Amino acid sequence: MSNAGFEGFDYENNYHLSEKEEKSENWAQAKIWVVLGLLMVLCLGLTIYMNSKELILKYSGNSVVTEYKNGEASVAVQDDLGTKHYIDLTSTIVANQDGKITLYYMGENIAGAKAMTAFWFWVAMYSIWIPLTSLCVYFIVKNLNQGKKNKHSQIREY
Repeated sequence: MSNAGFEGFDYENNYHLSEKEEKSENWAQAKIWVVLGLLMVLCLGLTIYMNSKELILKYSGNSVVTEYKNGEASVAVQDDLGTKHYIDLTSTIVANQDGKITLYYMGENIAGAKAMTAFWFWVAMYSIWIPLTSLCVYFIVKNLNQGKKNKHSQIREY
């Protein structure tokens, strides 16, 4: 004998959540997307900040061109006084510039010179963070509006 046939079983499942319970349920489903969305916004903001710092340095700072072999970890630059400075390039994705590299620095601080990050890196970062952020926003809105759509689509029978 099946347990589904006992007296009192609701075959039609007419139980509906209250409005407060529905909002709570929708928010519970949207929480993970809110957390992921905040993480994506943080990553996108960091990318914009780093890219803008490089652009400000490039267009407002001084530059020096020096010899560079692809894959080297550092380059040597000599200032006007004859002091040699070694610039670390290990944390920078450098664009291939045919044996030369342009370093940018502010003021007279040639020891703080930096190479520009390759353009393709910024394109890749923006094409990752913008769609992922948009996707998170889409799912947040979808989950929070889910109850409103269900409420309007219900047909009440009297």
